[in-house]
Amino acid sequence: MALCSIIRHLLLSAIALSLLHCTHTGDKEYLPANLSYFFSELHVKGYEGMMELIDPWLEKARKIREEEFSIGSSSEMAPTIRQAYIIALSRAHHDSVVDKLVKNIRSRTSTKTDFFPMISVIARQSSAGLKNPDRSPLERATYFYILENIITSVSTYVVSDKRAVEILQIIANADIEVPDSVHNERYIHALEPRSLSPSKVAENILKKTISK
Repeated sequence: MALCSIIRHLLLSAIALSLLHCTHTGDKEYLPANLSYFFSELHVKGYEGMMELIDPWLEKARKIREEEFSIGSSSEMAPTIRQAYIIALSRAHHDSVVDKLVKNIRSRTSTKTDFFPMISVIARQSSAGLKNPDRSPLERATYFYILENIITSVSTYVVSDKRAVEILQIIANADIEVPDSVHNERYIHALEPRSLSPSKVAENILKKTISK
């Protein structure tokens, strides 16, 4: 009886260790986030709430501008203003708030930086972030929103400004495939249904533009 008890104990221990091993080997270490906020923190915020997050970056850009006038330093405004755009673009585009935020940032920074080169850099970074499996699904889902918002922001300019076309080409050429884990994060936090890859959306807009 004692021998049977020992054997049973060893078998149970082996099973437990096996399950524990499977659980831990399924875990993944993700890279630290490159974003200040995930969409899950932003989609419930209205215009005023979003501006509370964005204004400090615009104020920082203003101070940098003043310092440049006084001491003639090289520009550090671009990364600061880019951060303001990234926060605005990270919010789910289920109403007009993102459009208003982008217009506000653009109007307050138009004399300091050009909109299209700024958005082009963000499009490249976000495309790479969304494709990177070492980023968490929540971070990748936020890049997904950023790209969707960029497409919305520049698509109205494709006929009048070739830089808008170039930004769409960056996204289309990234050939992004959105994994289920990213779609799931969008649904869990914002009840977002599955949608086309940003690359496919950009490609479709470009095809329509060329055919006209």
